[in-house]
Amino acid sequence: MSVDNPVHQQGWCITYGSAGKRSPFDPELPAFANKPAQKLSLEAQSILLDVCGSSWNDISYTCCDESQLNVLSNNLNRIAPLISSCPACRHSFNQLFCHFTCSPNQSQFINVTSTETFPNGNIAIDELEFYVNPQNSLQFYNSCKNIKIGATNGLAMDLIGGGATNYTSFLKFLGDVKPQLGGSPFQINFKYNIDTDIQDIQDNKNSSLKLLDWDTKDCNDIDPIFACACSVCPLVCPVLDSFHNRDAHFDSKFSHFV
Repeated sequence: MSVDNPVHQQGWCITYGSAGKRSPFDPELPAFANKPAQKLSLEAQSILLDVCGSSWNDISYTCCDESQLNVLSNNLNRIAPLISSCPACRHSFNQLFCHFTCSPNQSQFINVTSTETFPNGNIAIDELEFYVNPQNSLQFYNSCKNIKIGATNGLAMDLIGGGATNYTSFLKFLGDVKPQLGGSPFQINFKYNIDTDIQDIQDNKNSSLKLLDWDTKDCNDIDPIFACACSVCPLVCPVLDSFHNRDAHFDSKFSHFV
């Protein structure tokens, strides 16, 4: 297992488990672990399905352990009340971080750029690059951008995305280090293309780094399970006749009584 020359290929992890904390007040940092995906226990597999949904039903090897699944579940549950009025947004949000944390092919779309070695010898992730499909990213942002929060009527994007007005600033906010504010305890730099900066990785015969295609939904998805409320998704709102057309219609009906 090498930090400098990791394997990026199907069935391999780049992180697994926890390396520990920087201080008693900080959240756990994931451990650098460039190794094959590990088999889940039956209990952990049940948690995976509960957190990530039925599309993960056939996944028995992952890059996360039971403890990480519990943390992922808690984090997603904290976000859920803010985005629950748009199931498409919630689904896309959950799937992104399920893949990030647990995908058995995690090493194919994550590249670790900085680590920290703890006194006990554990190697913790300090910074990484997360390669994602820009079309999925745009669809994710669009499904979330108009969600409003309860009585305040403020935009959820102000809280979950720092007021982002496009997908790149949305994902940047999600990836920036904010451990004391409930955000990421390490830096996640989202990338949208495989560029020459990582050509040395691509030249490695053990590597096949690629963009993550994950399951994202539109706010007006044809499946009613994912379709969002009219108040947060104008595309699902019924189209009303124009005043001109309605006036003509009423005039026509009135003429029968003249």
